[in-house]
Amino acid sequence: MDVIATFAAPLTFRMICAILGVPEELDDASTRDTLMATMAPDPGRDPARVEADLHTLLDTLIAGKRAGGEPGGVDLLGALVRVGDTTGAMSEEELRSTAYLLLLVGHDTTMNLIGNGMLALLRNPDQATRLTGPGAGPELVGTAVEELLRYDSPVRDATFRCATAPISLHGQLIGEGDIVSLLIGSANRDDARFPDADRLDLGRAPNDHLAFGHGPHFCIGAALARLEGAVVFPLLLRRLGRVQLAKPAGELPWRPARVMRGLAALPVVRI
Repeated sequence: MDVIATFAAPLTFRMICAILGVPEELDDASTRDTLMATMAPDPGRDPARVEADLHTLLDTLIAGKRAGGEPGGVDLLGALVRVGDTTGAMSEEELRSTAYLLLLVGHDTTMNLIGNGMLALLRNPDQATRLTGPGAGPELVGTAVEELLRYDSPVRDATFRCATAPISLHGQLIGEGDIVSLLIGSANRDDARFPDADRLDLGRAPNDHLAFGHGPHFCIGAALARLEGAVVFPLLLRRLGRVQLAKPAGELPWRPARVMRGLAALPVVRI
């Protein structure tokens, strides 16, 4: 099976759709493909067409909320629409952008966590055994998720920053107005911060990784990602049983993206 296509992608997408209140008819592979096309450009697809499809999708979702399309009760997107309409706190463009952001990061980043984490566990079977053995209590599961986030972060780079003043950093001068990209994946493998940083240790503590960022821009979906990871990894390992990669790790396809880091496929076979 392909862990990404069969499990990680539909699970994480359905979860965020349930939270946002996406109608069942839009909770499908076509909607997911529209979102993913904005993150991993396909040479065979017209960028203008991709953007138009995305705007149509988001406008459809927002219009549905304005029409009262939330029979199951209050949902996150419906709440945002009501606040925007009643207080004027959000413009239509801000509302559309926020809906897009929540849909994408609630799906894409957690899908990457599951894919990258399962790859790390398959390449380190001694650590995978720790999650399914008799000592795999809630505390170990919690530290395991944090270590998988650190070891192969689902977000490789932080968003661009612009220096507002000159600053000297480790002998390099960053000038005013220079664009800076913070490499989360590199920071999480810093031997000065994490002893034996290239080793996967599911019991690692403390583990002050930067997979969710830091400060005022700390990931709003961190709690959801941690919850999904804590449920998924032990469950998936038990249900799959003894499996191995269906091809060498060096031949696995990764989705082309500047910020995100995630597998396009993770094929496994039973041993």
